[in-house]
Amino acid sequence: MTRDQLRQMYQNQVLVEAQVEPSLHGQSGWIVACRDARGQLHRLTDYAGGECCYGSLDDAMESAQQIGFAQVRIID
Repeated sequence: MTRDQLRQMYQNQVLVEAQVEPSLHGQSGWIVACRDARGQLHRLTDYAGGECCYGSLDDAMESAQQIGFAQVRIID
């Protein structure tokens, strides 16, 4: 889901948590995922549907905070 879509879900109080974790799809870097109240994960993607992968933990954390989360869980 795009950042705009995730931000809308956050504003509608559908999302309960943001997490940053290492990418497992052959890219080195960090990805952002948001969990909804049912436990389903929604990964941050670009407009073409590709997973957004950040070169640094700080960049990934900032991206999660731009969705609206004040706290972000780090999974390593």
